[in-house]
Amino acid sequence: MKPVQYAVAAIMLATLFGCGTDGASATLETCDAQSTFAQVQQQVFEAQGCTASACHGQAASAGLDLRPENAYANLINVEATSGDYLRVFPGEQDLSVLYQKVAAKTEGFQLSALPNPISGGAMPTGNRVLSEGDLGLLRAWIRGGAPETGIVAGSQQYASCELQ
Repeated sequence: MKPVQYAVAAIMLATLFGCGTDGASATLETCDAQSTFAQVQQQVFEAQGCTASACHGQAASAGLDLRPENAYANLINVEATSGDYLRVFPGEQDLSVLYQKVAAKTEGFQLSALPNPISGGAMPTGNRVLSEGDLGLLRAWIRGGAPETGIVAGSQQYASCELQ
């Protein structure tokens, strides 16, 4: 196969099964997070396969790289490619396209039905959805100002493990 054919095949598989996963439920076995954002990185982005190469890893779908070394800078106060949103608007999940896209999948609403519609599909791709706990962690982090360091008050109730 040619490199282009490999890339197309990887994208098709990611769409069918959810980026970076085999469609099975992801569990976070260890927790070495020292901040709420590090917990979001592990529990949501990595455990859900968002950082997989064909998604928001090396391929940086929609220009978004969610690998640990790039995620924060690629999210906070960065204009989204759809709608009049930022990827993450600190303090306000309803103005954050990241939150809206994952909440649409978990809660079952249409992005096109929002007062300011968002193009593209809900996330994660495939049959996967974020748990209420994962969505709560993301919401708590954003509402708490989306800091890169420190533990956001109220976020620990949604964490899959105790933060260090």
